[in-house]
Amino acid sequence: MLLLEAGMAIPRSLSWFDSSEVADISADGKTVLFQDVTDSGKGVYLRRNDGTPAVRLGAGYPRALSPDGLWALAMTEGENPELVLYPTGPGTLRKISAPGIRLILGEFFPEGDRLLLWGREEKGYRLFLFTLEGGAIRPFGPAEAVYLSEEIDALVIAPDSRTVLLNVKGSWRTIDADDNSVRPVAIRDLDAKSVLRFRADGKAVFTRRVEGDWIVIEAVELATGQRNVVYRLPLGQDAYLSARLHPVCITPDGKTAVYSVLRTSSDLYLVTGLQ
Repeated sequence: MLLLEAGMAIPRSLSWFDSSEVADISADGKTVLFQDVTDSGKGVYLRRNDGTPAVRLGAGYPRALSPDGLWALAMTEGENPELVLYPTGPGTLRKISAPGIRLILGEFFPEGDRLLLWGREEKGYRLFLFTLEGGAIRPFGPAEAVYLSEEIDALVIAPDSRTVLLNVKGSWRTIDADDNSVRPVAIRDLDAKSVLRFRADGKAVFTRRVEGDWIVIEAVELATGQRNVVYRLPLGQDAYLSARLHPVCITPDGKTAVYSVLRTSSDLYLVTGLQ
């Protein structure tokens, strides 16, 4: 797991154990939420980028860090996984559940008081809203617009907390968080699975792509489609390593990026004198 900030020529390692995989980064770029694996299983960890040790929050798969840094959204392991909120400091674990709904993933709204969730109920997959203060879960968006697929290729929330941009089965649309209205959006030449998040001004989204030995992060202007390279993150050129791209996270201002690369090494032996 590597961190690169504006002005840095070489990424700095934030890895903890053998399989540090980034899940989210705080808006100021100082705190990273990630997954790591030990003999006891998959764990949810939090680490500052100042070199201090990582803190294990609990078991499972990390999903998102709240904007105020007080909560980490994660999914538990097991036959019946569920979404939970781990406190990053003093506090008690909170379960996010509702009868008849299997929740899969979620994103915090910029204010941090609500979560946008994706899950399945009897009729199919759809979006839900969860309010942290009251703990209530309710459907989000008109049902006929969201009972479409079990997989969302892109789901990002604009900085104004009103616009939700999503891509389902190759179709872009926005849902207004205030009135639940849905509007098709014409976005050309944008790979949905490459979208990372909105830029702080809400006029562009950050995307990633692999180009040789580099991960290229670009800002794509939604109005014009213009692309500007923000970062070129090195994957590493060691001949004996095979690198596989894992998630990339970037701050809303585009100044700090964290990414994970799995490198698998192997030994080559030469045997002589065989009879």
